[in-house]
Amino acid sequence: MMKFVIASALLATAGAASAANFTYFGENQSPANAVSGAPLTAHDAFFTALTAGVSAEDFEGFASGTSPASITFNGTAGDIVATFGAGTGSVQTGPNGAGRFATSGTQYFETTDTFSVSFSTAVAAFGFYGTDIGDFSGQLSVVLIRGGVEESILVPHVVNGNSGSLLFFGVLSTNPFDGVRFAQSASGTDFLGFDDLVVGDRQQVIIPGVPEAATWAMMIAGFGMVGFAARRRRTFVQA
Repeated sequence: MMKFVIASALLATAGAASAANFTYFGENQSPANAVSGAPLTAHDAFFTALTAGVSAEDFEGFASGTSPASITFNGTAGDIVATFGAGTGSVQTGPNGAGRFATSGTQYFETTDTFSVSFSTAVAAFGFYGTDIGDFSGQLSVVLIRGGVEESILVPHVVNGNSGSLLFFGVLSTNPFDGVRFAQSASGTDFLGFDDLVVGDRQQVIIPGVPEAATWAMMIAGFGMVGFAARRRRTFVQA
């Protein structure tokens, strides 16, 4: 079974104007250790909203069996360092015969725990391929973290589905976040595989219907000049 969804939702943030999250999702319950169908479609749709220069982590540069302490991604103003926090996991070589496999190259990150990643610079885009998720009745959620405030987004995968399934999930946000947490209800029971993690800062994201950061700044400056001119006109008339 394959499922492909692109959805957007307005989400209120405490003490700030409403922010929009746009999610991209595709799932294939029987991918036969290959990337195709709905996950690939969701991945490609997600990348159409990213500018050139955005990088992905395929875990090929890590020794099998090691646990990455951090990963470096390309950012607009320099490197974005993603530091692994709570939770454990390690780089594995696949396919491993138990459902996990690499979506590019031969290696992927495997875990059975809830784990978190913090970013040195706030980001507005995060995406990944996931393998063998939900076959032990576990439900995966991606939690966006902004200054310690958490916003949970349910990944709409099949629960208690096939071993060896493949999904892609990506999120774009008008309200950048400084960390993510992978939360799963079957922590310690269900082993998950992750590969081709993608991170982008606000300047690297073209959010549907929302001006790019530079354009937005120019619009704000333009509105300010219009307001200033109007005030000058009112002052002149009143004088």
